[in-house]
Amino acid sequence: MKSTFILTLAILNGLSCLAAELPRSTPEAQGVSSSEVEAFIESVDREIDSLNSFMLLRHGHVVAEGWWAPYHP
Repeated sequence: MKSTFILTLAILNGLSCLAAELPRSTPEAQGVSSSEVEAFIESVDREIDSLNSFMLLRHGHVVAEGWWAPYHP
């Protein structure tokens, strides 16, 4: 379990470095409903006590991203 967590952190760290280079797109242009993304974020924000950030990738494009204070990209 611990090794899986460490591997996940390593992958996420690598992705965060690449995130600045990923192309951006609208959710709809990549086949995602922006209203569903908004509903998901609102639901997660209510359920998780300390959400720091969120990034949704679809077909190699960032279609939604955000950070909760005091965090930032």
